[in-house]
Order: sequence, then C-alpha cells, then structure tokens
Amino acid sequence: LALAMAGGSRVHLDPPKDRNQLANMRVIRRNLVYGVGLPPSVATEEMLRKSEYFGQYGKVSKIVLNRNHNGNGDPRRASASAYVTFQHKDDTLACILALDGFYLDGRNIRASYGTSKYCSAFIKNVRCNNPDCTYLHTMGDSEDTFTKQEIQAGYVTSGRDVLARQQQLAAAASSSNSRRRVGSGGPSGSGKVTSSPVFPPPTYDEPHKPSQANLVPPPPSTSSTTQFPPVGSVSVSRTSSAGFSAVAAGNGPSGKIIRSSSLPPSSGHGGNTIASVLSTASSQKAEVA
Repeated sequence: LALAMAGGSRVHLDPPKDRNQLANMRVIRRNLVYGVGLPPSVATEEMLRKSEYFGQYGKVSKIVLNRNHNGNGDPRRASASAYVTFQHKDDTLACILALDGFYLDGRNIRASYGTSKYCSAFIKNVRCNNPDCTYLHTMGDSEDTFTKQEIQAGYVTSGRDVLARQQQLAAAASSSNSRRRVGSGGPSGSGKVTSSPVFPPPTYDEPHKPSQANLVPPPPSTSSTTQFPPVGSVSVSRTSSAGFSAVAAGNGPSGKIIRSSSLPPSSGHGGNTIASVLSTASSQKAEVA
C-alpha cells in the first residue's frame, strides 16, 4: 500500500493499485466501541441509549446489537454484544476505560475499540447504494490498519493495542494543569447526566481553564514603549536667532519644519502648541528686523 507521509502526524493510506488487497484489511474505528458480555436484560437499543448506560459517555450516533450469544444453552451465561458509535472520539475512549472489565448480573463486560472492513463497493471502486452500510468507504490511517492474520496472531485484539497507547498518552498528559472529572456527560459534555448510573461513569482529565485574571495582558514595558511628554511641553533646540528663524520659517535642511523628538503627534492640542511656537518665532523675527 502506498503511504502519504506527513512528518509527525497521522499517515493516511492511498488505495492500492490492486484494490482486492483491501478485502484482507481491517481498520480500527476510533469512534466505535465493541462491547461483549452484556446481560440480555439490557440488550435493547432503547435501554443502552439511556443515561444509565452508554448514553452517559457522550452523544451516541448508532447502536448495532447481536443477541445470539446463548451461552451454549445455559441461560445464566447468555449475553449480547453491541457496536456503539459515538460522535466524539474522546467519549469513545472514556467509555472503554470505564466499562472494560465491569461485572453486571454476573457477566464480565469487555469493551474495546471496534474494527471494520472495507465495503465491497469501495473495493470495486464503484458507488455503494446501501445508505445504511456500516463498512468503510474511505481509506483508514496506517496505524489503525491491520490484516486479518495480524489480528488473529494476537498483534491486536479489537484495537486494544491502540487503547494501550491512548492510555499512555492520557497518563502523560495528566498534570497539575488538569483536573479529574467524573460523569458530567463525558469529555465532550454531550452525554446524558445521571445520578444513578448502572454502567460505571466516565472518568477523565479536564484541562485547566485559565481564570479571567490570567487573561488580562501585562502592562507594557517601558523599555519597548515610546514615552510621550505632556501636551504642553515643547522643546526646540536653537544656537542663534538666525538658526531659530530658519527653523521657524521652514528653511531647515530638508525644507520642512523640524520637530524635536519630544514633540507629541500633531493632532489635538499638539497642533495648537506647534502653531503657538511658529507664531512666537514670527514675532521674534519681526522684532529682529
């Protein structure tokens, strides 16, 4: 498979020349939870969407149930499995971390990232006419793509290796700048808040938000800020009456009025101050004449 490299970022795969290779590939879905061992008493879509169950972790887009796990004829071991699609990937991870290994009605619930295969229409490079198709119609990321043999050999088990990396990243990101939250609709806040959850509530680290005091910019530094004198203070350098007359008459080196660096901008009262300087200069010139 050809790779489109992006240094340090996720690597997206290009479709292979022989698209039939895709039939042997599986892609981990980062917004999909695969849960097994669910008690039959809760194995309905309406029930699992409630805030006491998957609904508390975040906004649920879709639930696909499989109730055919009959426990080899033993009703005490019968269970169901479910594919639960969330709108937000952070909510998916929070759900897996909370639910995996939880016991309910004597059944050990296991949760992990789900995997998916490519749609046969995508493999054939034709349009898929099934609006409810749950298979892939775009290429997955390289780090999420495995062959069936790799999965069967134990390199990955329904995305558990990706989950381990996510847990490491989550632990590394935990610091004094974040605070631990429980419940509250999951990391995205789009879940349903409940006071009596059946499934364990999500636990996650929320980044610390700076206070309004920290958002106020510091005062400007005197070393980098131009300091202007009061409006009424004007200083003009002169060495002789002739030199002063030349400046007042606009006959300086560039033919323009020369302003001292301590003069404020020529707007408002500054303009009136300069006018008064010119008026005084004209009066002195007349007296000299």
